[in-house]
Amino acid sequence: MSNYEKKRKIYTIISFLLFIVFMIVVAVVVGKPMIKMASNPEEFRKWVVSHGALGWLAFVAMQFLQIVVAIIPGEPLEVAAGYAFSTIPGSLLCLIGAGLGSSFIFLLTKKLGHKFVEIIVSKEKINSIRILHDEKKRDFFIFVIFLIPGTPKDALTYLAGLTTIPLKKFIILTSIARIPSVVSSTIVGDALGLQQYKVAVIVYGITIFFSIIGIILYKKWEKRKEEKVRKIEEMDGAVENTV
Repeated sequence: MSNYEKKRKIYTIISFLLFIVFMIVVAVVVGKPMIKMASNPEEFRKWVVSHGALGWLAFVAMQFLQIVVAIIPGEPLEVAAGYAFSTIPGSLLCLIGAGLGSSFIFLLTKKLGHKFVEIIVSKEKINSIRILHDEKKRDFFIFVIFLIPGTPKDALTYLAGLTTIPLKKFIILTSIARIPSVVSSTIVGDALGLQQYKVAVIVYGITIFFSIIGIILYKKWEKRKEEKVRKIEEMDGAVENTV
């Protein structure tokens, strides 16, 4: 290995470590207070109203940050958006912020490649999701994962940049798929703001139900996928032993 390659490798490792530290610091210093404020919808609404148009832009920035720093939960922000802005404007702001955040991650992973993504998603996980490299099945898979509540959307956002899917198609697919989940959360927030607690409880209950169903279906799919990968590896091992 040449001196240039050694320096490049050291630079890459340092960059990755700095990125991890950056995400942790942002999550603690910015994300924690942000979620705390969003968890108090009335306080959040007062803050938004007092800042006018800047409040709307600030919320988009919050949603952007939540997508980029995957460990920050998104549900409190979506509910707060419904409470502060009402259902339709709140949903649109959530989708805009999510679209911008997803675009940033997609382009970043295109630039930095596998090593960068392995900071967020394990190498084994990356290699196991072979469907992402099958163009006929990939788009449908991405749409379903973003449509079903409870699935690992943030992880998939990082993985998408490693595939051949165009950015425009990825953003359109995921934005449309996000709509039911985002709208249900903002409806809950809007209903709470209007003191329609019965509506909020019903919608939230339905959302939880479909989230549980989504998690169960995803876990079953993961189990089948792991069994399939294991069988392929066993077959490959058997072939190697016979050679």
